[in-house]
Formats: sequence, structure tokens, C-alpha cells
Amino acid sequence: MEITPKGKLIIFSAPSGSGKSTIVNYLMKEYPELDLAFSISCTSRAPRGTERNGIEYFFLSPNEFRQKNFTRSFSNTKKFIRINSMEH
Repeated sequence: MEITPKGKLIIFSAPSGSGKSTIVNYLMKEYPELDLAFSISCTSRAPRGTERNGIEYFFLSPNEFRQKNFTRSFSNTKKFIRINSMEH
């Protein structure tokens, strides 16, 4: 597979809820000539609320996710472990 460079990569990185999407949405609306787009991550978790496949995330089965990870289809991965605890 040949990869042809299309343009420049701009990364907005900040904590959740800090306004990253608001800034990018503003730039996309006010400066369409920049031809900006969001990247869409893959996840093996189930959709939450109104999330849609291919919009907020690509929702994969755990097996599909492991296979893509094994074949190095991702640029990076993170493993999250959820621990539920009760406070007394």
C-alpha cells in the first residue's frame, strides 16, 4: 500500500471537556479552505448514549480490535482497565 501525503497534521491535545472540539468546529466553519477534519478512533467498548459507528468512534468487537492491533493497523493503542469500587 502506498501512502501519499495529503497535507499537514494538526493535533489539539488537552484534557476532556477543555474545548478541543469547539475550537476545531469553529475553525472548520470559519476557515473551510483549511480542509480540516476530525480523526476517528477505534474502540472495543460498546457505544454510549447516541454515539454512532463511524462518527464518534469505529466500534469493533474485541476480536476485531485485537486482530487490527496484531497486524499493526493502528498508529498507537492504549489499554484501559476499569475498576469499580464502592466507598464506605
